[in-house]
Amino acid sequence: MSFFLDIPDDGHIFHWRINDPWTVTDIIGAFKIVTAHMEQVPFRVHGLIDVRQVRTVPDNFLQIRSPYFSHPRRGHIAIIGANPLIRTIVIAMFRLEHFQDYHFYGDEYNAYYFLKGIA
Repeated sequence: MSFFLDIPDDGHIFHWRINDPWTVTDIIGAFKIVTAHMEQVPFRVHGLIDVRQVRTVPDNFLQIRSPYFSHPRRGHIAIIGANPLIRTIVIAMFRLEHFQDYHFYGDEYNAYYFLKGIA
């Protein structure tokens, strides 16, 4: 499996680790799981996405569309370890979705600390 998704016990922050090789289908599937979780809780759900092991991007990456980005309970996303290529492509994808609540971090501690502060 090219990704690991966990929604810990309190459900306020989902943890998502993506590894090469991965596909657009992987990403859409994970967003479906998170969106289903958001349908069941009364609070905003934030994301901690670890891309430290990602070096490649599928050709159809910018075709990712998800109801997550327009969901009323979606929160901020903290992205860990994005290299310049991944950072550029993630920014482009979020702009296409009109999603502005994202932040890049070099380490998990600072990303988690930020999300816990707003969760």
